[in-house]
Amino acid sequence: MKLTKENLKSLILEVLSEDNLVSPLEEENIGRPRAFNILMQQYEQGGSDTVGFVSAANPPNKPDDWHNPTKMAELESMLREGGYQYAEIEGTYFGETEPSFIVFGIPKPKIVELGKAFLQDSVIWGEKLTSMNVAMKEPAYDPERDPKSPQYNPNLTPAAPEYEKGPVINYRFQFLNLYPEKGTEFLGYKPTDTKDVVLSDESIQARTDNFSRFDSIKVLIPFFLDEYEPDELRNVGPLGGKMTVTDPEGRERRVRGVYEVKGE
Repeated sequence: MKLTKENLKSLILEVLSEDNLVSPLEEENIGRPRAFNILMQQYEQGGSDTVGFVSAANPPNKPDDWHNPTKMAELESMLREGGYQYAEIEGTYFGETEPSFIVFGIPKPKIVELGKAFLQDSVIWGEKLTSMNVAMKEPAYDPERDPKSPQYNPNLTPAAPEYEKGPVINYRFQFLNLYPEKGTEFLGYKPTDTKDVVLSDESIQARTDNFSRFDSIKVLIPFFLDEYEPDELRNVGPLGGKMTVTDPEGRERRVRGVYEVKGE
């Protein structure tokens, strides 16, 4: 086979697809099953370094001429033109079900821009981070350190703690309020909650409200649920090599480095 540019591109996309890797060579709707698999690589390298959720349906104070299917098609066209990989999903919140898109490889300013373009109250954005593993290993049983054991030795010094090896990888998701009531000229937004997990266990599948759905599979990023507060992370850096930060003037920029990040 002659190795042309198109053949090479096809071979690269085939390998990336097998490993659920997001490729800048593709500009298409990747489908819900693959999108779900990429999202659930939340604790692994690969997949996508960033992810966003945005809709064009049912904005607050929806204009009389607002047609959800037309606006969703406009949003999809913008995603395609931007070269993003995405899938259309649906969410059910407070008894209302509406369509939205999960978008991979999208910067935070862009997902905010899209949300504002379609008068949305909020969007979700996440970035995959890597941090130092501070989980302690369960110590092996030592009868000389067990006060209930006949072999107990009170003269031993406490055993030094041992820690799990290797980095911790996880998404950090932000719920971003866009304040559409302030008008289209208002460019600001505010992160109002942060979480670092996507749930999809049996309890989520049994939900009848407040979830997103990938075909028959339900998922939940547990915003505003106190029992899922993010852990403090140490020596944090973005898995993709760059991180979105806000400088003292309030501007966002993408930087490289090491950070200390606490739950916001």
